[in-house]
Amino acid sequence: MMQTGAVSSKTSIPLPNESPLEDIERLEELKPTQSSPTIGAPTTKAPVKGTQGQAYLSYFDPKIFMTPPEVLKTLEVHLIFTVHGIGARMDILNSNLLRFGDVVEQVKRARPALFSSMVHLKMLDWKSNLSQATRENIEKATLKNNTWKRALVNSIPSDVIFYLVPEHAEEIKRILIRQANSYYDYAKTLFPNIKVSFIAHSLGSVILYDILRDSMLATEDHRFSFPVEHIVNIGSPLGLFCSIRDKGKVILFDKVGIAKSVYNVFHPQDLVAYRLEPLISDFPELEPFILPYYVNDAYRRHKEKSSVRALFGKSDGPKKKYNEGESDMKRYDFQLQENKIENVFETVGIIKGHFSYWENKDFAYFLLRRLQDMAYAPITKEEIVAKK
Repeated sequence: MMQTGAVSSKTSIPLPNESPLEDIERLEELKPTQSSPTIGAPTTKAPVKGTQGQAYLSYFDPKIFMTPPEVLKTLEVHLIFTVHGIGARMDILNSNLLRFGDVVEQVKRARPALFSSMVHLKMLDWKSNLSQATRENIEKATLKNNTWKRALVNSIPSDVIFYLVPEHAEEIKRILIRQANSYYDYAKTLFPNIKVSFIAHSLGSVILYDILRDSMLATEDHRFSFPVEHIVNIGSPLGLFCSIRDKGKVILFDKVGIAKSVYNVFHPQDLVAYRLEPLISDFPELEPFILPYYVNDAYRRHKEKSSVRALFGKSDGPKKKYNEGESDMKRYDFQLQENKIENVFETVGIIKGHFSYWENKDFAYFLLRRLQDMAYAPITKEEIVAKK
């Protein structure tokens, strides 16, 4: 297993970013160091800035630093673009990206027989590309006290109001398309077997949805230049936007050939998240699919305990097995399980729900399974054997 700071002397490739020149200049900064708290996470004292002010921060799979370039070109690499909203500051967004990369590695180490593919996370930073005047106005209008609480309360109104201005919406979409295409073209030269997926958080899911919807009629300059594997929305208000703006209609991009699959993942106490399945025509009325606990591929222990009624000798009926009878059905809504504290104190889940995805191992476990085309859950003996 790779140790922090162990970098192969054979590895001399420039890591992908917006331009090869900038990557070469910052390669040494991106390599893990002895002081780095996260294995494989390229950390610096401050976000690295490009010539246009973007925060060029990515998370690289540790294997990238250990694998000779000629071998790397033969391996499968999953490039995951993350699309953010406007509510959080850049330092928080950067921290989330690194934290999630660390969580992904922890899950991979917990299940080494299953997950072998390399994962490379790249944040598409449209926020830093906004005009200086716009960014200054947002910062000046934001109160300085109770920072984290204000980020929670402001995430919806600030995102929605900003994006509903057509001028800003078009600028944001152009920035995302340009960044993603540029990054992909260069990454493809390093990793020929690259596959691209998206994680879109909060308003980012609406922005990504609009880009893909517009691409159905747009020219090549206004669409992504690469095939999309998976679209994973987290803490997404897309259901609200589709209900009001699009009169209750939602486009399923996996049904029209734009993406391989679409997932809407949410924490049960996330006040920003909305469902998609109830908006799908002729879709059966089902509860969200409960994602498994990464440790046991089923319910968390506090979920497995008998209900309060059962404690007093009253039966709630036959106990249902984990997502019994739903494994083979195509689903779109996926609900994370609350941890023990959130299960007891609902307020904790409400406060943390919208920002908890980046440190949630169950979500990382689900993502890794889908990247390797494994079933939702539970895990099977056949899958384990196939990965050995």
